[in-house]
Amino acid sequence: MADNEKKEVVDSLLAGMDTILSSKTVVGNPIVVGDTTLIPLVDVSF
Repeated sequence: MADNEKKEVVDSLLAGMDTILSSKTVVGNPIVVGDTTLIPLVDVSF
């Protein structure tokens, strides 16, 4: 297997793991402070 093919396989595996091993969820309404909008998130990874 060529180095380029190995890199493609590893990149594909890592991209897929990101969707399985982490989750970000909006847990509330946006909060506006002046010119800034804050969006409360929960980030779960394992």
